[in-house]
Amino acid sequence: MKKNKVITLITIIAVIAIAAVFFGVHYLMDAYVRYQMEEQLAANAASGNQAAGGRQFSERVQNLIRTTMESSEESGVCGENLEWYFKDEILVITGTGKMDEYIYSAGSAPWYSLQSQIGCVILDEGVTGIGGSAFKECGNMTEIFLPDSLINIGEQAFWGCSSLIQVSLPDGTTGIGENAFYGCSGLREITLPDSVIGIAEGAFCGCSNLREIALPDGVTSIGGWAFSGCTGLKEIDLPDSITIIDERVFFGCSSLQDIAIPDGVTSIGDDAFKNCSSLTEINLPDSVTRIGSFAFSGCDSLTEISIPDSVTRIGNSAFENCHDLTEIALSDAVISIGDRAFYGCADLTEITIPDSVTRIGNSAFENCGNLTEIALSDTIISIGDRAFYNCIGLTEIMIPDSVTNIGNKAFSGCSGLTEITIPDSAIASIATGALAGCNGLTKITIPDSITSIGNGAFMECYNLTEITLPDSITSIGNGAFMECRNLTEITIPDSVTRIGDNAFSGCSRLTEITLPDGVTSIGNNVFYYCESLTEITIPDSVTSIGIEAFYNCHRLKELIIPDSVTRIGRRAFYDCRNLTKIEMPDSVMSIGIEAFRNCKSLTEITIPANVTSIGEGTFSGCSSLAKITIPNSVTSIGTLAFSDCKSLTEIMIPDSVTGIGNGAFQSCSSLTEITIPNSVTSIGNAVFSYCRNLIEITIPDSVTNIGIHVFYDCSDMTIYYSGNALDSYIDDHSGDWSTQNIVWVKQ
Repeated sequence: MKKNKVITLITIIAVIAIAAVFFGVHYLMDAYVRYQMEEQLAANAASGNQAAGGRQFSERVQNLIRTTMESSEESGVCGENLEWYFKDEILVITGTGKMDEYIYSAGSAPWYSLQSQIGCVILDEGVTGIGGSAFKECGNMTEIFLPDSLINIGEQAFWGCSSLIQVSLPDGTTGIGENAFYGCSGLREITLPDSVIGIAEGAFCGCSNLREIALPDGVTSIGGWAFSGCTGLKEIDLPDSITIIDERVFFGCSSLQDIAIPDGVTSIGDDAFKNCSSLTEINLPDSVTRIGSFAFSGCDSLTEISIPDSVTRIGNSAFENCHDLTEIALSDAVISIGDRAFYGCADLTEITIPDSVTRIGNSAFENCGNLTEIALSDTIISIGDRAFYNCIGLTEIMIPDSVTNIGNKAFSGCSGLTEITIPDSAIASIATGALAGCNGLTKITIPDSITSIGNGAFMECYNLTEITLPDSITSIGNGAFMECRNLTEITIPDSVTRIGDNAFSGCSRLTEITLPDGVTSIGNNVFYYCESLTEITIPDSVTSIGIEAFYNCHRLKELIIPDSVTRIGRRAFYDCRNLTKIEMPDSVMSIGIEAFRNCKSLTEITIPANVTSIGEGTFSGCSSLAKITIPNSVTSIGTLAFSDCKSLTEIMIPDSVTGIGNGAFQSCSSLTEITIPNSVTSIGNAVFSYCRNLIEITIPDSVTNIGIHVFYDCSDMTIYYSGNALDSYIDDHSGDWSTQNIVWVKQ
């Protein structure tokens, strides 16, 4: 052995001699230093000491310390009785006592400018404390020698020392500061002595290559984030002295497969094991009383867990997205299941809610697609918003009498649900979207306690054929039964005073409906695309008919609008193609644009005496309309108002009208004669275009403005006019192809 060492030493000296010739004395010293370090590592390994431990420095390392001090390139003071020396990648700190703190001033360590050159740090015997941020971001440091005198490691002391591989703390060390080894991504092994009593917050956060660590029995606390992001950590033994697992302690430890929680632990902190995707099972001791928010969220491989009787609350998102979790047993002590507690537990098939539970949080079981059965206890008071949203495997559920609140979209998207029982209890309303998208429901009974049905409550319940509404209901919300395509009949009780927008929109098989006397308005799109609706009774209480209220009600044949109605919204009866008769009272003061567009079977209509304008496209496409009466109250006829009324043979425009809009009578191909009153001052573009049977028209001298293509494709027509206002128009168009076969006669 001694002979081999001699040969090795001779070889190194030879290399050093050659290097000295070419590269100078600086590199000779560097090679010698590295040899000394390697010898120290070998000596420590042979004696059982770790290289980074620095206990009982060998004579050679002591010589290295001495050499660095004597020939240092830079040096200074770093504590009351401490000095530092640097040479050839070696930083030596010697003296007695604690180093200065550098935590609160970035770049204040005296060797900050050398941090990229530091490869090894040696703390001489006598140093008791490492100052905060002392070696922060010394990214090329691979070795550190620590003395037996070391008691405390300051905050962020080795933050970002990404090349540090191995550390062994001496027996006297008691304190490891916050974020002490944060981001030491190359660190594979660390040995903690029995003297350590606490692991501070973020102490080993981001040590992604750390495979295992043994915590001493004396450790009583592990700070938040302590091992967060240690993606290579596979196992860790927690001592029995631990009572709390703080927030995010093992967050993102994706290789952690097994961990035993000691019997003394009372609380699992927020995010404690979040995204520990390799964790397959975990046993919680009876001492645990609290499971924090997101505690096991994203533990994809976790298949089962038993909640001890000591736990009273399950935090928000505690088991969110534990996709492989198939069963869970809740203790009788649990009183609250937090928001999103089991969200996305796709393989969870059944769960029994114990009698102790009073509240199920928002989205608690949302997207638990394989959940087929759930038993709700008689103690539950509240079921939160989206509590069982999209639980497509759930087939039936009974709401206990104790429930006073069912949240918005609580059972929305439960497409397999065929039966639900709502108790006649303190529940006052069916909340927004509560049963929306429950395609399996064919019938439902609403209890007498319900006073309102919320927006979209039964929206897209495609197979719902029957529903009974009690006399207690006063309000039906927006879209309440929207797209209930198989609903054929519904009786709205007299107690209802409000029917919201889109309430029955898309109920394509609804054949008849009677609105109670308490309803004051028919909202927007209420019966939109109710294609089978043949009959509806509008009570005298209604004052307005909303936008597209009866849009595309193809089978509606007759409609009587009561005297109470004052407004008809735009497209209210658009494309009611079988509507043959509609009676509008004089109470109506406004008719919206396209209100009766494409009512192809409408033959006759009288516009109420209080209407002042006929809007854009109001009767456009009413191809069977042969007669229309316009009252003297109307002052304007809008764009395309009567376009494509192909059966209209004559029309009387009253003296009150001052303007006729673009294309107002376009393509009225049966119109033969029309008289324009003296009140009209303007005629828009293409007003009579394609009126091919119009043979005679009189334009009064009041008309001062006339648009282009007014008589486009009107052949063999005689136009009578008076005054001089149109002379220039006639001259300008005398050779125009659009006025060919038209005779202008000035009177």
